[in-house]
Amino acid sequence: MKTALLVAAFDIKDEPRHPKYITCLKTWESWCKNNNIDFIPLTGRKENIVDVVFSKWTDLDKFIDLNNYDYITMVDFDTVVRWDCPNFMEQFYHEGITVTMVLDQGGPYVGKWHYDQWLSFDPNLYSYSSNYFNSGFISAKSEVFKLLIKEMPKFKEYYLSHKDKQYHPVGIGVDKGIRLDAPDQTPVNLILNKHYKVSISPNILNYMVSHYVSDLNNDISYINDALIIHYGSGNVLGTQVVDNFWENFKSYYPL
Repeated sequence: MKTALLVAAFDIKDEPRHPKYITCLKTWESWCKNNNIDFIPLTGRKENIVDVVFSKWTDLDKFIDLNNYDYITMVDFDTVVRWDCPNFMEQFYHEGITVTMVLDQGGPYVGKWHYDQWLSFDPNLYSYSSNYFNSGFISAKSEVFKLLIKEMPKFKEYYLSHKDKQYHPVGIGVDKGIRLDAPDQTPVNLILNKHYKVSISPNILNYMVSHYVSDLNNDISYINDALIIHYGSGNVLGTQVVDNFWENFKSYYPL
């Protein structure tokens, strides 16, 4: 089985991502090497955050020939993987699409907040969407990523022509539009839930550390609760946690 690990790591033009996140890429590169998985970072500069979040889907075929791979995992750039994390692709290959929920509660409550914002795009979306997952970890066969490449442009067009300018990112969108959060995450949920059955993995594979640990600078106990640690790109403390993690565990990541 030919596999690849994609890390979405685009930068905003004139605002390079904090160098500490290079550490995150190092952990994935080392893990891929240990597990005979092709490591493919998605890099480049984009005009704004909207282009950053959509490009990991719309530009995907510029980085990888999906016809050459059987199974692929995409993760967000603001994650690190434990050195001893098992090769989850071998396990998940037989389960189709594997994702993780948004925090522990996940499910319909969180999903309703986001899905309601897209009802004017598809009034029937609740007929095929219920649980709401985090798009920062997706393991699936290559055909699934081909579908995302095909479908995502229309969601981006809708987002830009309907999102109200006052909501993040401020200034992008239209006057008197609607609130649209999680610009690519909700479309990914809609696309995959409509066409496939997704399997839910424990949050140990997408551990949102800032939601579980109060002292992010000094408490590294989360290492016992997580295989993939998701720091959150918008969290200032996230970069400090990356430093803390690297100082304690860098010896486990020979490259």
